[in-house]
Amino acid sequence: MPALLVRDGINEDDPRDYHLFVLEGKDNYQIGRQESCDIILDDPQVAEVHLAVYLSADESWRVKLLSQEHKVFVNRKEVEGKRLRNGDKMEFGESFVQFFESTYLPKGSGGSRGSGSSRLEDEEELSPLGDELLNHPHFKTPGIYLTHGGILGEYIHIQGRILLGRSSQCTLVFRDVDVSRTHASLEVEEDGVLIRDLASRNGVFVNEQRCDELKLQGFDLVRLGNTEFIFIETEENLEMLRRLVRRGSVLLRKISTLSGEVGGAAMEVEAQGEEKQKSIAEVFKKDKEEVIQEGEKENE
Repeated sequence: MPALLVRDGINEDDPRDYHLFVLEGKDNYQIGRQESCDIILDDPQVAEVHLAVYLSADESWRVKLLSQEHKVFVNRKEVEGKRLRNGDKMEFGESFVQFFESTYLPKGSGGSRGSGSSRLEDEEELSPLGDELLNHPHFKTPGIYLTHGGILGEYIHIQGRILLGRSSQCTLVFRDVDVSRTHASLEVEEDGVLIRDLASRNGVFVNEQRCDELKLQGFDLVRLGNTEFIFIETEENLEMLRRLVRRGSVLLRKISTLSGEVGGAAMEVEAQGEEKQKSIAEVFKKDKEEVIQEGEKENE
């Protein structure tokens, strides 16, 4: 089922201001400051009733602006009535809402279904290994969390300039036939992280929008060929990931750091493995039927 990841922009330092809101039970959800809204944001720059995310006649989810005095940007472009695709980010005021086509939530998880509070406040006790990983010195920003086509559940802290591609000379190697030998670069700069397409065959997509060069923002969904990762920018983003791990919604299997020197110690990442693991790829999955089947297998 589809879901919205919502950040209330007024208290950016508080990770509880992230919501995971599952769209189930109705076909129109209003977002704003008014108490009658389905999703209420404590953001003074947001209208009383700012926008709606609704299911259209063609069975696609779309966004509609409800306030004539305000704006909404989808993937940094001012639009209205746009069909939402997996990973699309809607930004308005100091808040953002990110759309995911399908989500898998384990039994007992705290994601909101349809209406009511969706704050991620319930945490589970970690195993000693999980505790060790969440407190690992390399678990810091900026970084990427591999979600599809890579080692599911791996977090990589990045430093300097990193080359991504199939070539063994790249810093991060993807075994993905749709990724070029030298596909893209990630460059950590003083004011953020820049992703650049290095004349790849199939392009670089950020939130399903093709780009040549772009400054990444927290929770941007990046796709190279069949390989996807989520960009983690700030400590607040990282704390959100920690909370998802603690709640059992995503799997954290390994943490590492890559420093960008071409020809240095390259790290190989298998594009597809035989072992199926619960990861953020299952929380924010594109194929709903596949998620349901995998969830049934896990419960056998």
